[in-house]
Amino acid sequence: NAQPPVTLPVITISSNGSIQSSLSPSPIINEGNMYIINENISGFGIDIQCSNILLLGEGNTLQATAEYNTNSGITLDANGITVENVTVSRYYVGIDIKGSSNTVIGCNISAYDNGVNVEGQSNLVIGNQISDCGGSGVELSGSVNNVNANTIDCNDGVCITVNGDSNTIDRNLLISGTFDVWVYGNSNNVIDNTVTGGSHGIIFYDPATANTVDKNDI
Repeated sequence: NAQPPVTLPVITISSNGSIQSSLSPSPIINEGNMYIINENISGFGIDIQCSNILLLGEGNTLQATAEYNTNSGITLDANGITVENVTVSRYYVGIDIKGSSNTVIGCNISAYDNGVNVEGQSNLVIGNQISDCGGSGVELSGSVNNVNANTIDCNDGVCITVNGDSNTIDRNLLISGTFDVWVYGNSNNVIDNTVTGGSHGIIFYDPATANTVDKNDI
């Protein structure tokens, strides 16, 4: 029988910068505008509601314990946040970017659905290793975002899905997606990517218009 989905508990960095956690001591420590994941975290998500902070993973792992969960590993519910050098695995969504002007850099991400959801504007997803996602490695529903210099290997999923407008996808290595880049939006730029091993390369679907494709190695 199918197991019902589980909602895991969450560690919250509140809008005032305080850390709300049922774990004691908290695995996240605060030094000014830096929040440092001090150890591996199992069975909790992280929700960031405070703008203009840096979450440093220090190479530690954030991992879900329930296979059928509804959580995002890290949710960015504010603006100007940088998430760096954390491994995120086994969540429904790896990192969910809901705010604007956020950066996800140098992370290792896998997920049951999407590795990274980008819902806001002017966000940067750069230099990450994204793999083993059942949905898309990166799904862009927001606008004016940049997905740059990532390695994305999504087996039978989609490496990058673009539902929004005016996004830039450049210098990524895209491996083994059923669809490597799947574009529904308008005025997006797909430039200088290396596409290898997938069933399809770069696909445009109605109502996609005014998109630019240039210097890709397929």
